[in-house]
Amino acid sequence: MAKLLILFTLLILYIVIVESEDVDYYWRDYEGEIPEDAISAGRDANDKDVYIGQILCSKHKDNFSWLRTSAKTLQRDIIGKHAVAGGYNGKVEGIYSIGRVMYDKSTQVGPISSFYPGNADFYFVYKNKHFLFIKTYEVLIYSKEH
Repeated sequence: MAKLLILFTLLILYIVIVESEDVDYYWRDYEGEIPEDAISAGRDANDKDVYIGQILCSKHKDNFSWLRTSAKTLQRDIIGKHAVAGGYNGKVEGIYSIGRVMYDKSTQVGPISSFYPGNADFYFVYKNKHFLFIKTYEVLIYSKEH
């Protein structure tokens, strides 16, 4: 029985390793210079790149695009598409999508509460003081077909 358990564990580890090598995007912690494979979400008011989280990277940046949508139509607009997950809300057991909007001459990146059909707000912290909730925005889409 112990040998069977060890064999099963090794099989699971092998599957996880093989599957993880085929991932086209990933999250990476970094210190200092921003990684070359970091995905830019747009530009700030000083024309510098704005990045997603800590930090979304890919060797295939052309596989990402931004889809214009709204809080009311998000779920319908992403049918058959792969919206990139940016977090998880354990209270409602829902996934946050990644959104962006141009606000105050700068690209603002933040979560979309995509688990609320018909009310999938995008929000971000404005000037480190309060949240702004936006109804029309873009959602990050991943596709190997780009």
